[in-house]
Amino acid sequence: MSRQAAGLSLCRRRFSLACKSPILMRSHRASRAVQFLEACSSSDSSRSCCNVDGLEGELRPCGIYVRSLESISLAMTPKAAKKKRWVRARPLSPVLRPGDRQERSVESATDEFFADAFRLSPHPIGITELETGRCLEVNDACLEIFGFRRDEVIRKTTLILGIWPDPLDRARLIDRLRAEGAVRNLEVSMRMKNGELRQFLISTNLITLKGKACILTIGNDITERKRAEEELRRVNETLEQRVEERTTALRTVQARQQLLLTSTPVVLYARRATGEYASTFVSENVVKQLGHSSQDFTNQSDFWISHIHPDDRAYVLAGLARTFEHGRHIQEYRFLHKDGAYRWLRDEVRLLCDDVGAPIELIGFQIDVSDQKRVNEALREGEERFRLFIEHAPAAIAMFDRDMRYLGASRRWMEDYRLCGDILGRSHYDLIPDFPAWWREIHRRGLAGEILSKDEDRFVRSDGSVQWITWSVRPWHSGGKVGGIVIATEDVSARVEAKRALHESEERSDQVIRLANFGIFDHDHRAGTVYWSPVMREMYGVGPDEPASVEGYLALIHPDDREAVVTAMKLTNHSVGDDVNLMEHRVVRPDGSIRWLSLRSWTLFDNDGTDRRPTRTLGAMIDVTKRKQAEEALKVSERRFASFMDNLHGFAWIKDPEGRYLYVNRLFEESLLAGLAWKEKTARELWPEEIAEQYERNDKKVWETRMPLYTVAPFMQDGEVRHALVSKFPIVDHSGSPALLGGVAVDITERKQAEELLRQQADLLNQSHDAIFAWKIGGGIVYWNRGAEELYGWRSDEVIGRYSHTLLNTSPSTTTKEMEACLAQEGRWYGEITHMAKDGRRLIVESRHVRVMYGGQEYALESNRDITERKQAEDALRRQQVQLEELTSKLLTAQEHERQRIARDLHDDISQRLAALVLEVASFEHHPTVIRAELAQALTTLRQGLEQVSDDVHSLAYRLHPSLLEHAGLRPAVEDHVQQVSRRTGLPIRLKIAGVPTTVPLDHATCLFRVMQESVQNVVKHAQATQVVVQLRGSTKGLALSVIDNGKGFELHKLSAHEQGLGLSSMEERLRQLHGVFRIQSRPSSGTKVCAWVPFEVEVT
Repeated sequence: MSRQAAGLSLCRRRFSLACKSPILMRSHRASRAVQFLEACSSSDSSRSCCNVDGLEGELRPCGIYVRSLESISLAMTPKAAKKKRWVRARPLSPVLRPGDRQERSVESATDEFFADAFRLSPHPIGITELETGRCLEVNDACLEIFGFRRDEVIRKTTLILGIWPDPLDRARLIDRLRAEGAVRNLEVSMRMKNGELRQFLISTNLITLKGKACILTIGNDITERKRAEEELRRVNETLEQRVEERTTALRTVQARQQLLLTSTPVVLYARRATGEYASTFVSENVVKQLGHSSQDFTNQSDFWISHIHPDDRAYVLAGLARTFEHGRHIQEYRFLHKDGAYRWLRDEVRLLCDDVGAPIELIGFQIDVSDQKRVNEALREGEERFRLFIEHAPAAIAMFDRDMRYLGASRRWMEDYRLCGDILGRSHYDLIPDFPAWWREIHRRGLAGEILSKDEDRFVRSDGSVQWITWSVRPWHSGGKVGGIVIATEDVSARVEAKRALHESEERSDQVIRLANFGIFDHDHRAGTVYWSPVMREMYGVGPDEPASVEGYLALIHPDDREAVVTAMKLTNHSVGDDVNLMEHRVVRPDGSIRWLSLRSWTLFDNDGTDRRPTRTLGAMIDVTKRKQAEEALKVSERRFASFMDNLHGFAWIKDPEGRYLYVNRLFEESLLAGLAWKEKTARELWPEEIAEQYERNDKKVWETRMPLYTVAPFMQDGEVRHALVSKFPIVDHSGSPALLGGVAVDITERKQAEELLRQQADLLNQSHDAIFAWKIGGGIVYWNRGAEELYGWRSDEVIGRYSHTLLNTSPSTTTKEMEACLAQEGRWYGEITHMAKDGRRLIVESRHVRVMYGGQEYALESNRDITERKQAEDALRRQQVQLEELTSKLLTAQEHERQRIARDLHDDISQRLAALVLEVASFEHHPTVIRAELAQALTTLRQGLEQVSDDVHSLAYRLHPSLLEHAGLRPAVEDHVQQVSRRTGLPIRLKIAGVPTTVPLDHATCLFRVMQESVQNVVKHAQATQVVVQLRGSTKGLALSVIDNGKGFELHKLSAHEQGLGLSSMEERLRQLHGVFRIQSRPSSGTKVCAWVPFEVEVT
């Protein structure tokens, strides 16, 4: 590598320090700096301008003189005329190129913009010396987060400021920097000015300023994120445990269902209602009945039809046709067993329809009646077997003749209607004489040949109880005439009550979901349940009582779109398919109107890989009818103005159904087909295979859907691959049928490149946790980042175009006027204002406004940081300051009173008694010849007086400071004081001490002793108690004290701070200084409990 190239590489590395931070320098700024260095490679010396962060936290324009590309030194030199700092690399002989001054003036406006961006950066940024750790520069965010003022930080080392909890952490960081040159995304713990430890994610680089090695550090406060991650982890563990419990319960239920299906001789099935009536479900016990597995039926669509006896096949198909007329049909036919013999089956099938009566599928059950057929084909035995079937049926079923006499009844019928004994041949009306008249009418209609049924019918029994039943009345025939009726009922009271409760729950949920402007659905594949939100029901045009189901949804889909929707659903639910479904389709509402809906759904699976099965599908729909109508109007307009195609500033063409080009406009022919014979040629004959395949796929979609298709597709022009916004649409003939395919395309290559650049720049702002948005001066909002959405609760699409101060209810209004005036005069504004979030919360924000120019228009870039909690903390601090001042005043007053009391005690009591003792001693001096007996008596009196004075002085000193506490410890001092108070007042005090350390710090012991002393004194003076309990308990974390009495108590919330007096205030203050806890619990006539706790770490005995 040449010497010049090596210098250029070195310069690039130095400038990349700024490029790596999106806040210090935008990508195009860094690119321009590198281009400048490359331009310098052809000259011995050059000069240009770039931006370097100044010591005041702003990006300042600076000149860089490059003597050679081998070395560039940066020096900080002040400018006397302007409040800016310039970074210059001074050569021995600077040479200015022509045009440098003009280039500097052009870039100055842009430099100011990025200076503001640096100052408004929400991330703390700092520059420190490598060796000493002395702070050279920090930005506003760094000062705000750490809580320092600028004059407290600049020129101070990080060790003096105490930022590093462990100085060895900085030493290890320095070692990594020296070894690697840069450190990215390092998690560290740092100490704030108030002593709080917070977590940061920092990136550092080694730089050189004025010949000294320095560290450039950019950080991101992740303390709250770490806490949130820990909380999320705990929630996820709980959720996983609950999901596992629900999964186990579900598997148990499925196992029970499978056991029930395999243990009954009745084979249950479900078949399609169209085509060859392919089986979609057959119970596993079909193997015992017919020898074939359930997979044989479901894997081959014609398996069931092909195995029916040829003589019975037409009869069976005719019976199925009658099923579509009457909804239910019973027939007997022969079916080929796997062993080659035919079995007689009795097949009862019912047609399942959706809410609008459209057939969904055939469900039923079949029984092997071969033995019954072989025993006796006579009608009598057949009726007897049918009677037995009814009697043992799991449902409540009864068979009657034309006179409503019982021919048979199931045990369930006997139990439900409380019948006993032999009822065959007896009249139903004789057994139940009070049978309702409307039921008698139903019986009459059934005997006339009608098939009647009702779901969830209310039935009042003779005892007054209400029962909900599902019933059906069907006539049976004999000799071509109605021989009687068969009645089947089922008690569904539990289901109705559950359905009502579910409906009430859904109504509550719908009130919340109705706030959304889109429809929501939830399909539980395992439970087979479907939920539609009220908005979705409005889209479908169905009422709240209509049952939600996948079949009901498919029935509403436009016939032309139904196949595509079904295909998309199968692909989404397939084990190897895409779990996300995006599509648009039409629905035909019950009133005949057609709506276009845009669908987005997501399917969840239980496992990964090919074994996974769908468990839940969630989705949302939006009504896009108006958009589709506009698109249709656009197609009409395009047909009208087809003659102007050649004047379009875009490509236009028409193809026939075989994909051959019939028409292209002039721009298409001149730009893309120059010199090519294109008429009646296909895309594969004109374009590369990969592009042609994409064109053909899009054409096919247009032909299949008969709807326009809008895509972004590549095309070749002059050997270059470019991109165009393509619109393909069908051209219909006079009958409205698609005859040709038309297309229009516009080259958007440059626009896509510009959009990608804008998207990248917007993503940078979205990374900020601050609310950043831009609004046009005098107009509405034009940009709203993710931080603004999180702070205020408004989505970006909800605020675009709205006036920001009206939307956020900015107050006070005078600040708004000052802000706009300041922006107009100075181009920037900073202050604190109050905003209102979408949910009504009042927020205090620290706001910065900068006026910028873009596209010839004036905009305001606004950055807001939520400081509501900080303001609340400041208010709490002020209140504590007021309380502290009041406490100080009380302490001074109490100190003065205590001094006066001590002085009175010494003067009025102890001093007088000492004077009397002095007189006694003086009398001995005047009578030296006192006899020995009198002297002994006088000395005894004198000694007793001195002892009394000594005791009083000791008591006075004990009240001032208990010496026993200092010499013997907390436990003996508490025991001694309790004994003295109990002895002096006669109040029984029970003392409980456990786990108290052998050695307790004197300040902790004094604090708890004074709290106990003051609490006991208050009990004696005010409580009127008969029992007192003093508890002192220790642990590895601290000492706890409680004083409990059964006195008169008081209303704690009515006790103001002024009424607390010095005792309670002093106890609170003592514990606050030791980071302890002080609590009082009291109610009138229920006694009082005073609790105190101080933390410490000592070994507990």
